[in-house]
Amino acid sequence: MNHSRMRMRVRVNVHKGRTTMRYLLGVTKACSRILLCGSVVWAVASCGAEPQPTAVAQQAALGAAGGPGGGDPGMHPDEIVGPFTQDLNGVSLTYRYSHDGDYYITYGSDTVTFRLPLPDGTHTPPITVPYYARKLRGNMYMVHWVNPERTVHVTQVVDLPHREVNVAALMPGQWQLFDVGHISEMTKPKKHKDN
Repeated sequence: MNHSRMRMRVRVNVHKGRTTMRYLLGVTKACSRILLCGSVVWAVASCGAEPQPTAVAQQAALGAAGGPGGGDPGMHPDEIVGPFTQDLNGVSLTYRYSHDGDYYITYGSDTVTFRLPLPDGTHTPPITVPYYARKLRGNMYMVHWVNPERTVHVTQVVDLPHREVNVAALMPGQWQLFDVGHISEMTKPKKHKDN
């Protein structure tokens, strides 16, 4: 499908579907907790079951297999280009998005480990996945990871001086998370630049 046809289809659907859009927004609000539970189940089942390879090893394996997605020759290869930073190595944060529940995260040299809040107030077991980090300025970093099945994409902007974690994510079931969290606790290794 060419892009001009796609744009026209979107315009027509938005114009004719205002009632549908209102309905979908209501469904989205009503089901967000259910979807969050589903994403937690996914996270525990697919990420927490086995140790994940390092980011470097994962990229090498993808290259050897012919690209992302198990070497599917029809897929465009990932374009992951630096500059990268290891400044967050050893930094641990506790933060809360607007939809409640504390998130716990520790950034390693090439993996990130996190625990997600569950509706009953408990947390998932630790989940570890490869990640990439880029220093934007000062103590502000962009962090990105994808689950092994490539169905979950998470990008955070971690602003340490302002104690914020901004997130844009595509979650299981194709729902989006776009929010800002307040950092309530921060632990940094002694070697961290702003200690």
